[in-house]
This record gives sequence, structure tokens and C-alpha cells, in this order.
Amino acid sequence: MFDKPTASPSLGLELDSNELKGASLRLHQGKPVLTRLFSIRVDKEQSTPLNVKLLYMNREEQNLRSDAQNSLVITALATSEILVRNLHVKLTKERDIDGVLEFQAEPLLPYLIEEGVIDRIFIEKDEESTDLAMIAVRNDHLSQHLEKWHSLTIEPEVVSCVPASLATFSAYFSPSNETHVLLHFGFSETTCILVNQGKLLAAQASRIGVEALIDAYAKDVNLPEGDIEEKFSNLDFSKVKESSSPDLFKEISLLRMEVTKFIYALAKQTKGHEVSEILVTGEGGVLQNFAETICSQLQQTLLLPEKLRGFAKPTEQIQKYAIPIGAGLSALPRAKNRVNFRQKDFIYPHPWKRIKKPMSIYLGLCLLLALALYVFGQAYIANKEVKLKEDYLELLALMKKPFYEFEQDFRKKGTLEEQMVVEEEFTIIKFSQEDIRKRLNLLEKEIATAPESFPLFPNIPRVSDVLAWLSTHPLIVGESKEETIENSRIQLKSFSYKMVKRPEQNKKKERYQVKVEIDFTALTPRFAREFHDSLLAPNDIIDPKGDVKWSTERDGYRASFFLKDKTSYPTSRR
Repeated sequence: MFDKPTASPSLGLELDSNELKGASLRLHQGKPVLTRLFSIRVDKEQSTPLNVKLLYMNREEQNLRSDAQNSLVITALATSEILVRNLHVKLTKERDIDGVLEFQAEPLLPYLIEEGVIDRIFIEKDEESTDLAMIAVRNDHLSQHLEKWHSLTIEPEVVSCVPASLATFSAYFSPSNETHVLLHFGFSETTCILVNQGKLLAAQASRIGVEALIDAYAKDVNLPEGDIEEKFSNLDFSKVKESSSPDLFKEISLLRMEVTKFIYALAKQTKGHEVSEILVTGEGGVLQNFAETICSQLQQTLLLPEKLRGFAKPTEQIQKYAIPIGAGLSALPRAKNRVNFRQKDFIYPHPWKRIKKPMSIYLGLCLLLALALYVFGQAYIANKEVKLKEDYLELLALMKKPFYEFEQDFRKKGTLEEQMVVEEEFTIIKFSQEDIRKRLNLLEKEIATAPESFPLFPNIPRVSDVLAWLSTHPLIVGESKEETIENSRIQLKSFSYKMVKRPEQNKKKERYQVKVEIDFTALTPRFAREFHDSLLAPNDIIDPKGDVKWSTERDGYRASFFLKDKTSYPTSRR
């Protein structure tokens, strides 16, 4: 039911009668960071329908336009324009509560439900019911608020309210974890809210703000208009007397009375819990002894905002910009207790504006990725085709078919178009996968139709080859010229050469295999062991894949091994 967008960065804005204040925030490693604060003076003239006109201030104006274009913009309705009411419903699911919210809120509003927009903040839940704060604004107030910003060429994506923004501010900056009051002395009005752990419980507003006090002070002193604000900002309010500043003293007394009444009224809503702390913010909060003077009849402790990492600004600036900072914080991702009145007829008209640039970047990166994948795919396919052509040439060589002769034979058996190909085009570089597939099909048919055969002449070392190898073996004849056959290190006693396997008509897949057995004696066991090691070492006679067996006899040694088979077998048997 409620659309409450969030984004990083966010831009919280506040507009009063003489100044536009803004706070730009973003998330850094999951924590909110204040990017910058800016202030733009506003001139009251009749040049716009709402009597506001920006006095352009180069850098500040550029910051505003840049942040408004790239951030989620959130503004806040004045406290005097909204209603905050507590509501208890016997439901716990958020969807069910939203479904009955308008029906439950209608008796609490002084106008028809169709004439306003409502939102809610969940305060507390139990197993059967939910306590929440219902916040409502009239349609005409919301329309005026949007028109005021439109006159400054700003379209807020989220419209919250001052009490909700201050409650979010309190969640981050309040040094107290207990239920407390936040007192905001704004330029146009004073806001007093009751807060518990960042949740808005109730709110009150006074029309007396810093502006009313400046106007009253101007009546008491005879100074040029440009000097009044400067002198007012340096005024010690604990020394304001009725005799010297009657109008200012009267406004201070009225504001003190209203604030005291507000705080006592809010304290009654805490159900017996004592409210002993007041967090002070706003332009009035930084005036000398101003908060102490207004709260002089109260027993509560006055608090200042805590210093937070990521908010490297003086406490006075944090107090002045409490509303835009709180609004900006409520628009960041994972923010709680958000409020947005841009619903129904007031829904944000440009939901895609903020994500156009990220979406364009995303689509561009997708196109680049697709292009990279395409180029990589083409390179991969080309590499595979080169490997295929190499394997094809190796196959022709294995089958003893010269490439040029096979191509002539293939074209003679092919289609008329293939037969008309000139000899200059007999190059494998121009072959496609389909061309190679056709030739492989022809080779497959030739292999399938070829008669089965086997080699009749084995290419295996003969008896004379083995005996010649043994007769020249350094471990048998020795390395010294003085050694003769009679006194050689190893003497052969018997020699056996036997063909144990060979292809036959009924065993065409068999391979030739010859086994050699020798009996010998050695002068020392060391010579016998060295000879055994030489049989295991790579050489041109013994097959390394076959077993080399070794045994000790009563009067010598016996060794057996298989000879290398270098016979060329038919392709069909590979």
C-alpha cells in the first residue's frame, strides 16, 4: 500500500521563509556519512506564485542542482500541517494493518479521509495487537508543499514531515536511550515531539519561531535591518528584561508557556514513565542561553546531539540542520520508521529519473559483456577449427593418404559444384567444419568397407639384434680392455627367444609380443643388481610396458622381459 523508496545518496531539504537548507548523505560501508551541508537564501518577492525566489549563489546552487539530479530528494511538511495520533489495532500483520488503517483513522481526523493522505509508524507489537502512530496531512497542504518546491524547479521523490525527520535524527544523535522530548526551535515554528528509540510517539507545534522573535526584537531596538539579525544572534537571552526589550520579552514568555504546556501534555502519553531529558535542536538551540531560558520552569535535563563518525561538522551546524539531516537519514537504505505522503494522486511522476544513469551504465556493461563473450566465442571456435584441421591432417597421414591426392579423389566423388573447384583452392585453411565433416564421412565409409587385415611381418628386434645388444652391453663385457669373455662380469648360460602372441585370422586385434629369457652368472651380486637396473632403464630393445621379471637360481640368476613392438598395424585397428 505504501511506496517508500530509499537510495544512496539521499538529499534532505528544508525550506522556511528566508532560507533553503540541505543535507546530502550516503552510505559508506553500511554506515551513513554526511557528504555536505548547504544553505541558500530565499527572497520574498511577488515574482512567483508562492512568493519565493532563489538568490543564486554559484557553488551552493550548483551543489543543490547536482545533488537533486543524482540523489533521492526528500522534503518535510511542517509540524503545523500534519496530525499525529496514536492508534491501537488488534492485528499484527503489516498488510492487514494497512488494509484497515483508513477505516481506523477516520474517526480521529477532523476532515474526511478522502481529503487527506495518511501514513503510519509502528511503535510496538505483541502477539495479538499493534500500537502505531498515524500521521495525516490534508490534500491542500500537500499540494501547496509540492507547488512550493516546483517553483524552485525541485521535484521531491519523497515527502515526509518534520516530526518524522526529527525522530530519525534523534535515533542517531540522541545520547539518551530512554523516552525523551526533542525540542526544535525552527525559524518559522517550534516543534516539540515525544520520541522513544527513534519512534515518533506524539508531536506539537507552536507558531512562534526564531523569525517571530527577530521581528519582536526589531521593534525594541532602533537598528538598520541588516544589523538586526547579527545583533540578535549575539544576544544573551538570560539577560533579556521586560524593561529594555518588552516585545521580545513577551514573545519569549509566550513561547516558554507553550513549550511548558507541550512537554507536560506529551509526558502524559508515556503511561507513567517519567520524561526527564530534552534534546535541543534548531536555529534557536544555538542561541546563547535561549533553550535554558525557555525551559527554565521545567526540571528536565537539556541534551545536545552526540558527535558521530561520518558527521564531521560542529555541533551547532548539526543542530541547525537537524531536519534536513533527519530527512536524508530516513531515505537511506535500511532506514526504519519511514514516512512518505506521495501516495494516491500525489505519487511521484518520474520513478525512473534517478535510475536512468545507472540503468544506462548497466545496459552498456551488458552490451560490452555480450560483445566480449561474442569475440571470445569466435576466437574459441576458430581455435577449435584449427585443432580440427590439424587432427584431420594427422588422420590422413596415419592412413597414408596424401592431402592433395585425397582431395582430388573426394571431388571426383562429390557434387558437380565440388568437382568444378580449381586446384588453387585445394587448401585446408579455407575449409569449414562442414567441409571437414563431409571428408570424415567419406573416410569413415572407406574404413567401414575396407577388408579386415593384419600385418604378417612383425617389426620386433630379431634374435641377432638382441644378442648383439647383449654382447655389447657394458655390464656384460666390462669397461676395461683387459676383461675377456672368460673373466667378464656377467656370463650368459642360456638364451630363450619366444613369440608368445601374434595376430591370426581369428585374432586380428592381437599384437605381436616376444618374450626373452636369459640365465646368467655374475662375479658379484653388485654386478647382477646393476644389470637388473639396466634392464629397467629405457632402451631400444625392452618394452617398458611389459614386466621385467627377476629371480635367483642356485648357481646364478634368471631374467625375462618383452621386446618392443614397432609394427605398423592397419588404421581400422587403431
